[in-house]
Amino acid sequence: MPSDQRNHNANLPNTLPNRTPIVNLLIKRDEEGEIVGYDVKNAPAKLFVNIDNNIYKQGLTLRQVEFYCQLMYLIISYPKIKLSILKIQSLIFKYTGKKKDKNTINTYLNTLLSKGLLFRSGPYLIAPRIGSNYDVTNILNEEVKSNIYQAPKVCFTTFYITAYNEDTLSGLLALELYLASKYYKFHRPSLVCKELNISRKTYYKLLKELIQKAIITKTKRDHKTNFYTNTDRTRLKEETRHIQSDRETDRDYEYQMLRAKRREAKLKRQQNQTEHSRLWF
Repeated sequence: MPSDQRNHNANLPNTLPNRTPIVNLLIKRDEEGEIVGYDVKNAPAKLFVNIDNNIYKQGLTLRQVEFYCQLMYLIISYPKIKLSILKIQSLIFKYTGKKKDKNTINTYLNTLLSKGLLFRSGPYLIAPRIGSNYDVTNILNEEVKSNIYQAPKVCFTTFYITAYNEDTLSGLLALELYLASKYYKFHRPSLVCKELNISRKTYYKLLKELIQKAIITKTKRDHKTNFYTNTDRTRLKEETRHIQSDRETDRDYEYQMLRAKRREAKLKRQQNQTEHSRLWF
């Protein structure tokens, strides 16, 4: 009698390690942290997404803002894929190493839908520019055949998916994005807590984590004032440029190889035709 026991591990997501780096899979470093090489094949198809700075004025929590950033990244990375709740769950786990509960994802999606930050058109998702109802109306009147993200043209901050190389707390990168969206380095705690609708305890907890992981750098100006610089963004930006440059080089090399093969095939055809003509004559 055949066994009805399943071969796959149903608890696989729970048995994986908490730290599942992305950057280390494609960027090789020496003992001092300097870049020594790249493994471009393991890099995500898209490396970042631009997020409107007005996202913090939509009444979302930090975790919801971070989910919004992740979802926008998935929309631009998988325009032809139907992003169901389970698909979103698996892709977020792939890029962040953290498994979100499907009920939580459903709640977050409904929140974005209710606030007009997200629309459904059949199986596809549409994320309009914040406050641009005119563009959404035009899109919904047409037949939508892919996921759409209307990226902001001004006043935006880059969200790097490779920042999940660090095992970060939920909502941590949303705070980092907020700090990076400000042109000044001094962030008054009372204003930050008011705009993000969080307690000071939560703010200082996340801020401490950002400093410990060297995602931002704290500079003490005096006994009352601290400056915070998003230093890790410089590294992520340079790594992104290098990866994109490598990809362009690879595409150019493949294109040149393809042209060489076509020229070789053309010469063989011409030689065959010449030999045949002489034999016939």
